[in-house]
Amino acid sequence: MIYQAKDLFQSQAELVDAKVKIAATNAMDRVLEEIASIKVEIHEINNRLTAIETKLNMRNKMQDEFRNRTIEYVFKAGWLVIASVITTSFIYFHI
Repeated sequence: MIYQAKDLFQSQAELVDAKVKIAATNAMDRVLEEIASIKVEIHEINNRLTAIETKLNMRNKMQDEFRNRTIEYVFKAGWLVIASVITTSFIYFHI
């Protein structure tokens, strides 16, 4: 009788453990499915934002500003070089 009670108790404990594992596995599967769904939604949103930014020329705005500033500084440097050459030649030939 004692052995049967121990066996029954052990069987009940194993059954409870198995039910807990199944419930936990099902919950984890639902969470993983939800995470995958959210990743897909985020990817779609990023694609939409990129398309909108490109359509509105917001994507290339920073590159255009950098290019314009670079060209501006190159012209300023060119004028500085020309002014330096003229000044140096003026001083050299008048001395």
